[in-house]
Amino acid sequence: MLTVGVLVGALGAQVASAIADKATPDTPDIPYKAAVFKCTPRRLHPGDTLTIRVSVPHGSELGVWDPSGQFMFLSFWQSPGDEPPSPLDYEGLAQKGAIVLPVDGAVACPVGDGFGPAERVFAKRGWYHFLLGKNLETENNRHTVNSCRVFFIGRDTSDQVPNNRMNPAGGGLAAD
Repeated sequence: MLTVGVLVGALGAQVASAIADKATPDTPDIPYKAAVFKCTPRRLHPGDTLTIRVSVPHGSELGVWDPSGQFMFLSFWQSPGDEPPSPLDYEGLAQKGAIVLPVDGAVACPVGDGFGPAERVFAKRGWYHFLLGKNLETENNRHTVNSCRVFFIGRDTSDQVPNNRMNPAGGGLAAD
């Protein structure tokens, strides 16, 4: 099993070039790690909804490792006018007590030599590792990043376009 340190360390190498010229806003009132972070259900089927319960306030960068080892951001900070837009509302995420992700419609931006256009999150059968933090970079560790894993019990749909894309302006989020 991969540990948070391994996941975050690997993320740093992949994301460093994508965010090297971007400075995340300073947020001293936001803790590095949320006191509560729980993903339910642990096993997901097509049509299900993943709910991430989290204490408020918390970091605004949310990412996921998919079963193939691809890292994708669901929420990330960017300079005004940068493309692609963050799939979830970065500014509002820190105050949400629940992050609701419909399996059939959740999208995220893959990271490589930059951020790619949003694509379906749950496209492959297997384990998904979600990470939440103030700034998902190399210096983060298990003390500064929340982590949970869920298993998607579905067929591989990586070649299909999502039929219910999340609203880039913050849709798919619910407050407690």
